[in-house]
Amino acid sequence: MENVFRRIKNITGYAPSSYQRGVLEFLLNGAGNGACNAVAGSGKSSTLLIAAIALSATGITPDDLKVLVFGKANAEDLQGKLSKLIGRWRQCASTLHSMGFSLLKQERDRKAVKVEGQKYKQIAQDLGLLSKKDRKGSLVEEKVCSESDFLKLVDLMRLTNQVALPETVQALAQEHEVELSEFHQVAEAIADCLNLGEVLAQEEGSIDFTDMIWLPVRWHLHTRPWFRAYKYLFVDECQDLNQAQLTLALMLAGQVEGYRGKPGRILFVGDPFQAIMGFAGADSDSYSHIVNQAKATELPLSTCYRCPTSHIALVKRLFPHIPIEPQANAPAGSIRTIEETQLNQQLKTGDMVLSRKTAPLVKLCIQLITRGIRATVKGRDIGDGLKRELENIAKLPRFNFSQFGSFLNEYAKLKAEKYEGLDNCEQLIKSLADKLNALEEIYLAQVQATSVSALAAYIDDLFADNGKSPITLATAHRSKGLENQRIFLLEPDSLPLTWKGQQDWQFQQESNLLYVALTRSTAELFLVGEPEWLPAATVTEAPALADNTEIAQSIQALCQQLGVETVIRSALSLSSPEEIKAIRLLVNVA
Repeated sequence: MENVFRRIKNITGYAPSSYQRGVLEFLLNGAGNGACNAVAGSGKSSTLLIAAIALSATGITPDDLKVLVFGKANAEDLQGKLSKLIGRWRQCASTLHSMGFSLLKQERDRKAVKVEGQKYKQIAQDLGLLSKKDRKGSLVEEKVCSESDFLKLVDLMRLTNQVALPETVQALAQEHEVELSEFHQVAEAIADCLNLGEVLAQEEGSIDFTDMIWLPVRWHLHTRPWFRAYKYLFVDECQDLNQAQLTLALMLAGQVEGYRGKPGRILFVGDPFQAIMGFAGADSDSYSHIVNQAKATELPLSTCYRCPTSHIALVKRLFPHIPIEPQANAPAGSIRTIEETQLNQQLKTGDMVLSRKTAPLVKLCIQLITRGIRATVKGRDIGDGLKRELENIAKLPRFNFSQFGSFLNEYAKLKAEKYEGLDNCEQLIKSLADKLNALEEIYLAQVQATSVSALAAYIDDLFADNGKSPITLATAHRSKGLENQRIFLLEPDSLPLTWKGQQDWQFQQESNLLYVALTRSTAELFLVGEPEWLPAATVTEAPALADNTEIAQSIQALCQQLGVETVIRSALSLSSPEEIKAIRLLVNVA
C-alpha cells in the first residue's frame, strides 16, 4: 500500500489523508461495495481521482472503470484531471445520462437515436390530453391538471421507476407540489403516454433526457448478449440518486438479477445530509437506501477542507449528528449578522448571495442592475417556472397588463381556493407566494414594459446562467457543489422552510438545505438578519492582522516609497470596516 500512496503523491503532489487511505485500502484489499460518508468540503472528487490512480497501479485498465458524476461540466472537469494525471483514463469519467444514451444506441444497433426534449408533451397533445394550438386538451379543459404538472408527473413516474397507478400518482402529487385530485384519470393518461413513448423509442429512436435513464432499466438491457459490466464503478453525489438512476448504476456493475457475467464492485461517494433532490425523485434517505440495497461497507470522509473552524462549530451546534471536523490549522473565519439595509454596502465583486426563496434573490438582482452592476440569478429552470405562472396570469378573463398587480392578486386567490382541501395545501401556497412575489418585483422594476412578453424577456435576462456576473446569486439548492470566500445568506430564518402538513422527509431536506448553505464559505459568512437558530455568542470577527510582522513592514515601506497614499485612501472608501482596519494596520494610513 505504501508504494501506491507514494505513486499518488508523485502524480498529484499531495499524500492521501488518513480517511482517504482507509478508502484505498478497502478498494484494493477489501471486497464488495463501499459507500463513502463524505461531509461537505471533504474532497469527494479528489478521492475519486486518487482511487482511479490506485487502481491503475494494480493493472486495472481504463476499460474496466467508469466514474459517474452529475452534470456534463463536472464530467468534463474530471476528464481533464484524469487525462493530465494518468493519460488515457480521460474516457473513464461520464454522466449516467451519457451512459444510458450509449446503451440505447447499442440496443438500436447503432441506428439513429433522436433526443427530443418535448417528446412527451407532443405525445400528450397527439393523444388529446394537452392543448395544441386551438384544440384544448381533455386534462386542461376538464381542469384536471395543468400541462406543466402533468409533464412533471410523467417525468417523476419514470425517475422513481414506478408503475402509473392511482396510488402512485397520488403519492407523487403530494410530495412534489402538484395540484391534483383526479388520480385515476391522470394515472391512465400517464400510462398511455409512457406506452407510446416506448413504441416511439423502439421504432424511431425518439427519446428525451429522462428516457436515457428509464429505458435501459425498463428494457433490462443488462440481459443483452452485448452488455458488459464494469469491474469498478465509482458514483459521485450518490445521495441524490433517484431509484431509476440507482438501478442503472447497479446495472452498469452487473449487480442486478439477470446479468450472467461476473459482477463488478461499486464505490459510492456522497453526503447523506446533503440530500436535497427530492424534486427530482430522490429522497432524504437515498444514501441509507443505497447502503442497504448495495450491501455497502461505510467508509468515513469526515475532514472538511473548505470551511473555517467557526463555521464548522456552528454546523456541529445545529447538527451534532453530522461527523464533520475541520482540517488541521484551519482558519478561524468569521460569522456576522447584518441588516438588509447594510447589504448593498457590504457586497463587492466576487461575493456569493444565497437564499432559500427566489423572490429575495430577484429583488436584490434588480437592485444591483439598477446600480449598474451586471447580475443574474443561477437557474434557468427557475425562470421558466416564473414564466409559466406569468402565462397563466395572462389567461385570466379580461386580463389587462396595465392592471397587472390586481390580476396577480386575483390569480393568488383563485389558486388558494383550488388548493383548499389538498393534503399539501400550505406547501403549494408557500411555493406559489414565492413565485408571485418574484413576479411582482419584476413587474415593478420594468416600468417601461407594456406586455407579458416583455416581462418574460426580462426574466430570461435575469436567469441567464451565463456565469459572467461579478456577484453570484443562487438558491440554496443551486449552491450545492459551489464554494466562495464570502457568502451572504438572505432571510436565514426561511431555512429550514416549514409548512402545515409537512412530511418528515420534507423537513429533513429543508434542514439539509441549511447545512448546505452554511458550508459554502471558505472565510466569511454573513447572515442578513438574525435567525432564531443562531446560538448566542456565535457571531465572530476575523482576527485583526498584526502590524509588526515582516510582511506588514515590507508593504508599508513599499507604499511609502511609491507614494500611493492617495490610492490607499480611495481604497478605504470602498472597503468594509474589517478591510479598512487591515489596510490601516498594514500601511499606517489614518
